[in-house]
Amino acid sequence: MKAQIVWVVCLLVVSTHAISQKERFYLFNDVWQSVKNPTEAAYFLVIQKVTDTAFACKYYRISGSMIKTETFTNEDCTQPGGFFAWYNEEGYADSAGFISGKQKVGTWQHFDKGKLTNKIEYLNGRPWRTTNFIKDSIYYADSTAEKYVRPTNFTDAQYQGGYTRYRADLQRNLTMPERGSMLKMKGTIMVQFTVDETGKASGYFLLKSLEWSVDEAGVFAISKANKWLPATLNGRAITSNHQQTINFQFQ
Repeated sequence: MKAQIVWVVCLLVVSTHAISQKERFYLFNDVWQSVKNPTEAAYFLVIQKVTDTAFACKYYRISGSMIKTETFTNEDCTQPGGFFAWYNEEGYADSAGFISGKQKVGTWQHFDKGKLTNKIEYLNGRPWRTTNFIKDSIYYADSTAEKYVRPTNFTDAQYQGGYTRYRADLQRNLTMPERGSMLKMKGTIMVQFTVDETGKASGYFLLKSLEWSVDEAGVFAISKANKWLPATLNGRAITSNHQQTINFQFQ
């Protein structure tokens, strides 16, 4: 299920995004030199404390989309450990996955404008299996290959109560960001997350970024709409990835 909601608001009915003590902001000019004057800034970094050992560093264009997000285990953001994603000029995620000990681990996903094109699985920091969804092929590190067979009898995750209930839950949890409204942002964010075999949703990340305050508000609203029924394969509940879009239009 993909829902697309157009929000039309005026400047007088927005609420300010609350900057918590867990967020730190840094400004940079167009050659990535630190600056203090906002009028000189072309980019900014927001560091968000997720846990005592996880700090998300999100880099943004000063009034536009995300450039990258990186997770570190220390407050100085020098020890990589966690989720990473990089974005193109249009705000779409190019690739996303996890890093531990400066090595890629687990499964990395590669996208083309929100569409999953490749899945690369890493072992000891090296790719050992690549699934190409464009060519329906699987390639191994030993240069062997096989055909990728798309699953049949698959049913995507569904929201409890259907689209109407989902839309209502999104609307109830969406706080309109004042910054996005002042910038008159228009466009779409796209969020991917995992729904496990019990219906629990987690692992929210931006497939398509628009602007920091809008991104934060959208991800929050989607994460709070969490009453899911799991996807099924051959009648059995499975863990799956799900995508959700929200279209923002400020007037």
